[in-house]
Amino acid sequence: MSSSLILRAGMLGLVVIAVLAGWNEVKDANDGLKLIFFITIGVGLGLWAVKVLLPRLGDALGTMVYSSGEEIEPDDRQRAAAKVAQGNFKGAIRDYERLIESDPEDPIPLSEIARIHNHFLHDPEAAIRVLECGLTERSWPVDAAVFFRFRIVDILSDDLHDDSRARQVLEKIIHDFPDTRHSVKARHRINQMSQSGNPGARNSTNPGDVT
Repeated sequence: MSSSLILRAGMLGLVVIAVLAGWNEVKDANDGLKLIFFITIGVGLGLWAVKVLLPRLGDALGTMVYSSGEEIEPDDRQRAAAKVAQGNFKGAIRDYERLIESDPEDPIPLSEIARIHNHFLHDPEAAIRVLECGLTERSWPVDAAVFFRFRIVDILSDDLHDDSRARQVLEKIIHDFPDTRHSVKARHRINQMSQSGNPGARNSTNPGDVT
């Protein structure tokens, strides 16, 4: 038997002896003293439950739920993220492509593939091609489609420093989604480009020429 268990048993024994001794003192007393005695016992038990019993019950429940002994198989999203962290970018792209096949409506895997090409493989043009192909190969909800287009704008402007092409994409957003928060955001981006003093930001083309 461990020393901690012996100590706990001894403490419990002392508490029981103290309670019995207290009851012997008040059992023949008036009702007021008995009430004070029971209130004291109740408060002590409540503090013990909060400090000792509830944490132990929580630990036991957590052990039952999370320590069943079964190994949790990581899904493709977790495997892809792990491969990115390991520098296995091609393997991560394959995992994200499987996610696209299993759930074509999820925009995150396509965005992650583009991010890998841009940030890790240092190929922003490839990232743009990934996003443009994703836009043309399937019909996306408006928010997802606009999200991809703004990602293209970010890559063109921030990584390729090609505000002229970025402006084309923004004008296409304004053309395709007029009177929406997306067109407001696109106009704001165009204004920012114009104020930056980059001559390419002031070139305008037909929005219909942009995918």
